Amino acid sequence: GYLKIAPSRIVKCMFYAVEGRGLAAVILRADRQVCLEKVRAAFQGASVRPAEPDELAAVMGDSAGYMGPVGLPASVTLLADSSAVGVKNAVVGANKPGFHKTGACWGRDFKTDFVADVTLLQEGDPCPNCGAALKTSELRPVAVFRPVDPAGLAEPSLTFFNGSAKVHVPAWSAEIDLTALLSAAIENAASWPAEVAPFDTYIYWEGEKTPDALAPLIGALESAGLRVVGDDRSGAFESRQAEAAAIRAPQTVCLKKSEDGWLFDVTRDGRAETLSPAQFAARQEAFSATARRPFRT
Repeated sequence: GYLKIAPSRIVKCMFYAVEGRGLAAVILRADRQVCLEKVRAAFQGASVRPAEPDELAAVMGDSAGYMGPVGLPASVTLLADSSAVGVKNAVVGANKPGFHKTGACWGRDFKTDFVADVTLLQEGDPCPNCGAALKTSELRPVAVFRPVDPAGLAEPSLTFFNGSAKVHVPAWSAEIDLTALLSAAIENAASWPAEVAPFDTYIYWEGEKTPDALAPLIGALESAGLRVVGDDRSGAFESRQAEAAAIRAPQTVCLKKSEDGWLFDVTRDGRAETLSPAQFAARQEAFSATARRPFRT
């Protein structure tokens, strides 16, 4: 803010102690974060840790907070992240308390042949596998497995003969979080997978008054063996429509009146289509065929 520039115009210089190599300076754009594991990999697996203040002072003097890659002592190994390569007109530490150097350029003011990817992935970066922009997410634990000490069991554990001796069968226990498991199954899908869906069809309607055809339709679908949830509430159609989209049932049906009778807006597998009663009945015949249940209306 003081310099009125974006973080991408600043090159940070982070110092680490590397086993067998002394101090190393890692430079990267200020909008990136160092990944210590990648720094270790760049140094062929050597032990790497952030440099202590006394280690820095012994080599760099009293310049903490203002250290940069320009004019580094020969004893310091310079490692550049790929984000710093080719940077122009950047701001770097001047290795002097209270000062920064502006207009610094790669190749003229600092450069190294030791270049590697040493920063954490962050939102917007291309995926290393497919190239798509990355999005932040969280891991969701769905199960916890714990080994059980056979000595602590009330009964002796099972054993088997491995050809030379008796061997205990490893004992373990598990806890499965069904809510987390179901959430993982639905969060990136257009609809509930049929195998775990709590019901097969969700029905809502368009208009101001609950249609008389709603109950017979639900009854016909249930007679075919389908599990059906029908929205018979009054209120704004937009609210019922939004809730139907959020539920993401394997099949969602909107019942609506036309000049020629009833029409069905059906959404299945992410595809939407408008069907006549005859067409809808034919589709339901196929939909319920997996359970070998006939559908009639």
